[in-house]
Amino acid sequence: MTEEYFKKYIHFFDGVIAEIVAEIADPPTPTYKINLAYLSWYGYLNKKVTASYSAGEPIGSLLPLYQQCIEALALYKSHFKAKNIFFNGHVDEYINALELVSWGILLNVPQPLFEQTVELIDSEGQTDALLDRLIQIRLPRRRSSQQLAFSKFYGGFYQALLREPVAPAAVGQYLTVWYDTCLKQTATHDIHTLHGGDNSGFDGYWCWEAAALSYGLGIDDGSYQDFRYYPKDMVVYARQQAPTPPTPPHDPDLPAGFGLR
Repeated sequence: MTEEYFKKYIHFFDGVIAEIVAEIADPPTPTYKINLAYLSWYGYLNKKVTASYSAGEPIGSLLPLYQQCIEALALYKSHFKAKNIFFNGHVDEYINALELVSWGILLNVPQPLFEQTVELIDSEGQTDALLDRLIQIRLPRRRSSQQLAFSKFYGGFYQALLREPVAPAAVGQYLTVWYDTCLKQTATHDIHTLHGGDNSGFDGYWCWEAAALSYGLGIDDGSYQDFRYYPKDMVVYARQQAPTPPTPPHDPDLPAGFGLR
């Protein structure tokens, strides 16, 4: 889709977000479900991050958006009626967790913000080996899970990540099948049938985890930079900000294998 299309959608998101914020400040009815308002607020901010990248907005402008996104998520998670939204049996929601961690890595967000993101995901009490591998880029002492939440989708790619060093061809192979796999196994990626309309809800398809791993593990992405769904500009930005991702200072009092779990 065009830059104009995405900017139109961003404007729409801004309007909806403003309405939600106003209703949270002054609930329209006594039975107003503020927990669902927090969740919607988070959801629209999340979509705005993707749409802003798709529109070609300056990547630095995504950092404050990301921070707002996490703030809204924290409000939802702190509500007594909050439910699992990343690990609820659906790959679409799990992909959202991969997005948040990948954005945190690629945007080089402040360490406390990254740790808050991880804690919010961890609050659901689930484990996943691929997600752990991503998180270890910024939290290298995190324990690794021994299982994948969605092995049919990510099994082959995760096995390739266990080889040191990770071969660029492994990431390239993952990118060749990523979109078709999404079509088969997710609910949101069939929205491509509606791309011709202004009301499709399409905010862009990007394989964020491939970019985060390429940057975080120092993989040469030259052979797959031009893959359609690879957000190469985000990787270029990350490398300009810091050649390697920032990590927390080592605490000698922590035992080996210490993690947030």
